[in-house]
Amino acid sequence: MKYVQLSFNLTGRCNLSCAYCAVNGGESKTPDTKPKAIIKGYRKIRKMHPSACIDLNCMGEGEPLLNWEGIETIDNIKRDDKNTRCFITTNGTQQKRVLELARRNWIITVSYDGVHNESLRGQSEIVQNTINTLAKTNADFLVRITFAPESLSSLEDSLDNVKQLGVEYVVLGPVFPFGKYRAKEVMHFDINKLYESITYAEKIGLKAILSIQEQCTLATKGYYAMPDGNISICYVKFIKPTIQNRKKAEIRGCILYDYNNLIKEEY
Repeated sequence: MKYVQLSFNLTGRCNLSCAYCAVNGGESKTPDTKPKAIIKGYRKIRKMHPSACIDLNCMGEGEPLLNWEGIETIDNIKRDDKNTRCFITTNGTQQKRVLELARRNWIITVSYDGVHNESLRGQSEIVQNTINTLAKTNADFLVRITFAPESLSSLEDSLDNVKQLGVEYVVLGPVFPFGKYRAKEVMHFDINKLYESITYAEKIGLKAILSIQEQCTLATKGYYAMPDGNISICYVKFIKPTIQNRKKAEIRGCILYDYNNLIKEEY
């Protein structure tokens, strides 16, 4: 079975202001993606890949659950096209909507930074309750812990924290150079300490996945539906999915940014 990823940046709106946010915590001017654009983007990819399983992925700048109309549109696509799967990454604050998607068999990633969640993200009590409820309902979900340089030393405490909430799968990844970390060398961290934490996660019964992405998989392999329904390989701006552009992304890691020098290239 061939799998193709189609991502949607459903909204630039967000109800949190995370310390490492790429768009300054809910200040993005990106409009909500409308149902017409979602359907247009999906139909283009289905035409390009008629027999593939399309993974419909809700991600991007804001909290996708704030655009419920867009969520319902994607869910309707899943209902009508059995060769699709739905994924969402959420901050976990919209508990009723998270649980509704779990009931509809969406695969859910909740962003939650353990013992540092309150300082890096906020609204920890609500998110903890969402995670614990998902665990009790046996939903298909995982928790993503994003660690900053100063929080790596206490990563094991965060793993204990999510274990107590009933989590089975956890993804660990470093912050990207955005938000208050823009001017810091955030990609340099103690790799030995990180592997110790992975070993510890397994020891306490967690299934841990390490996410250190050298290349943007959206730019190198996936597709993104722009707000007008056109297909891009970047959600920041429209860039055609050509072989030449894919190769450039493979070399740079990102089609727009040089992460080492924190430079955005005019494209």
